[in-house]
Amino acid sequence: MATAAASIDQSGSREGSWWRGPAAVWAVALLGALILLIHPRRLFGDGDTGWHLGAGNWILRTGTIPHVDPFSFTFRGAPWTAHEWLAEILMSGAFRLAGWNGLTVLFTLVATCTLLLVGCELLRWLPPRWAGAGLFAAACTAVPMVHARPHMLGWLLFAGWLILLLHARERRGLPPWWAPLLMAIWANLHASYILGLGIAGLFTLEALIDHRREPATALRWAAWGLLALAATTLTPLGLQGFLYPFQVKDMKVLAIITEWRPTRLPDDAPFLFYAALFWAFVATRWRRFPPLRLLLLAGLFGLALLHVRHQPLFGLTAALVAAPLFGQPQAKPHMRWGWVVGVLAVLAGARLLVPWQMPDTAEYPLTLINRLPPDLRSRPVLNDYSMGGPLIMSGIAPAIDGRADMYGDDFSFAHLAMQNGGMPKFRAFVRRWDVRWTILTRDSPLAAKLNREPGWRRYAATRDAVVHVRTR
Repeated sequence: MATAAASIDQSGSREGSWWRGPAAVWAVALLGALILLIHPRRLFGDGDTGWHLGAGNWILRTGTIPHVDPFSFTFRGAPWTAHEWLAEILMSGAFRLAGWNGLTVLFTLVATCTLLLVGCELLRWLPPRWAGAGLFAAACTAVPMVHARPHMLGWLLFAGWLILLLHARERRGLPPWWAPLLMAIWANLHASYILGLGIAGLFTLEALIDHRREPATALRWAAWGLLALAATTLTPLGLQGFLYPFQVKDMKVLAIITEWRPTRLPDDAPFLFYAALFWAFVATRWRRFPPLRLLLLAGLFGLALLHVRHQPLFGLTAALVAAPLFGQPQAKPHMRWGWVVGVLAVLAGARLLVPWQMPDTAEYPLTLINRLPPDLRSRPVLNDYSMGGPLIMSGIAPAIDGRADMYGDDFSFAHLAMQNGGMPKFRAFVRRWDVRWTILTRDSPLAAKLNREPGWRRYAATRDAVVHVRTR
């Protein structure tokens, strides 16, 4: 079967026109770009984008990276690890240049580059049509997590990092000595770098076992692995930046955050279908899988089952690790990158030229926020968890936002109890912080109770959100 696949690949990519080679991969990548550029709202379904923009603006304005909270009124001055500071600068810069359109183009290009990078690698091993199908399947695992946030930048680095390691093992050599620079950049963009470091450790161990009778090669791999580890410390956060991913994983509040919920049916049926097909494929070829790569796949699958946010990383890894089992590497089809870049430039330019503003949503009730008078905006507010980001980007100090790592378990669970209509906790919170108003979703249990709560009245509302003010 491997020989047949190789012959099909050769006939499809060498004897045919350029269209018969990379076309399937191009189609998947450009279709994804087109969807995001035509429907930008798909990128902004998470209020956390707002506080990332607020953090980026703060860094650009002050020229410093915050080590304490500068935004909320409840935790103002408390220690905060701004571990995604570099991504936040990029996001804020794009937003300053072209508003929501700039942010849309930034993350569309990141997503498209990730798909093209993975697609080119699949074309080395698979017939073009199967490379396109595999890329499409892997892309589908990312759909639930397609939000304009730093983790999407992490996907691009994750894919590039894994490909560098796979190529090094394929030629029984070392990854490039400049590769740890990617790790240094990654450590300043997103905490997923810790997974990249773990993958590097597995591949280093695989190389050490493979070259156990070649001490010089084994020593070079060990040195390279230590260099990659050292590169993760090149952040302005010092040791705290390295420890951060380990501290967050043990928080109990993760269980109530959507992206940290477990994978389940029917919500995650596409991912589970993809995983079922993949493991069925593994079952037919498990003897050809290097043991440590099976361990890598099992570990990432376990993480994906525990947390939705890891589904895309398993999808990318499964495609890239399984592809070499189809035969010998083939010469890449001529990609005509000028054509690809030209199409992307036209699409991105069209998006930038066509005005688009964020519509009001439950996460971004921006019209309602902008209508608030200055004297109310400056007073303490109890806000919905998802609205903390939009408040920060609007210059309003929230009670809470998406930085659950800073707020901690106790405060986050207490806030959830208030959102769910826990009036004793709400009244105590109002007294403690002299809260003068609330902004909540229309279907919030607390909002319904405030309609009848003495001393409170509905001030303004939209289809998605409602503001109540304190009258005494």
